Amino acid sequence: MKLTEYAWMLDDPVRIGAYKRAIFQTVKPGDVVIEMGAGLGTYSFFACQAGASRVYAIEDSVAGALEELARRQGFGERLRVVRGNSLGAALPERADWVIFEDFNSAFLGGGLASVVRDAAERFLAPGGGWIPSAAEVWAALVEVPESWGSLARWRREAGHLEGLDYGPLSGWVLNSGHKGRCAPESLMSAPRLLRRFRLGDPGESYDLSGAWEDPARRAGNVHAICAWFRLELAEGVWLDNAPGADETVYEQEIFTLPEALPAEAGGALRWSLQCIPEREGEQMWWKWGAEAGGKKFEGTTFAGFPLKLEALADRSAEKVPRPGRRQEILRFVLDCADGKLSQGGIAEKVRAAFPEEFPSERKALRYVADVFRS
Repeated sequence: MKLTEYAWMLDDPVRIGAYKRAIFQTVKPGDVVIEMGAGLGTYSFFACQAGASRVYAIEDSVAGALEELARRQGFGERLRVVRGNSLGAALPERADWVIFEDFNSAFLGGGLASVVRDAAERFLAPGGGWIPSAAEVWAALVEVPESWGSLARWRREAGHLEGLDYGPLSGWVLNSGHKGRCAPESLMSAPRLLRRFRLGDPGESYDLSGAWEDPARRAGNVHAICAWFRLELAEGVWLDNAPGADETVYEQEIFTLPEALPAEAGGALRWSLQCIPEREGEQMWWKWGAEAGGKKFEGTTFAGFPLKLEALADRSAEKVPRPGRRQEILRFVLDCADGKLSQGGIAEKVRAAFPEEFPSERKALRYVADVFRS
């Protein structure tokens, strides 16, 4: 994310206020605290204010801004910024508390499982805890004609695109998860708790799969499944982004159907939602569907973008890779790193060896610096 997006997330008193209450309720004087994905450090600062003896704020994207903001708070050596991703971080001690807030509007996001498991194994002291300690995923079927219509509009030929074929676009768009807000009156079925997760539990799978049946609250059309979370930040301290809840940056996650599904008041609505982690959870695939009155429609994020067999083959275990120009340059740079030559010296050698790729000294130096950036 960009720095402007982190700044925008600061303007969220509901979300930040809930985390602040939880931190002051749980963190005690002398505790060691880790915040993963600290951003601009707000929760780390709260932990220091609550009396933590040491706080490790792990951040990659805006670490420079975080370091300057941390310096201005006056917490001294109690607050230490750790540059990089938590998966590659090495800390000198274990923590009493891990603060974490890196998930999407339906809680389950790519990388969640690997990050949480790694932190539970390497960072948390015996008896330590998480903020949040648990997360619930909720969902309901919704009627959202305006937002659904804006996504499905690509089925029609736009006047200013006359003569151009964008036929596949509506299918890709409708098979994607979308962040948005649903009003409470848009719910066609009652809110349903789909699953509860306990952060840091070694047996937790961080996936989701289920099928349910609910009566339609009223006559109308089902356009999508709306999903949201409830976070238990501390005992009695909850944060949720449900339809009608106090507004936060999270909104809700909306999974659209390819067609509007007519429903009668009291009629049976059968629906399903799956979240399937790929490999170590780096990518999450969603699959959903709804059925009523003999009609059934489904969607999946796997169909949310075009796939080619050639692209899939590039990632197969059977492919025999052949180094190209990029790999040749990278190998050259790594061979130059003998522990004596400076980055500027390596950049000069790179320019001499690859003048077409590096027409300027600045471009060569930037490339070399990126290769060896910690």
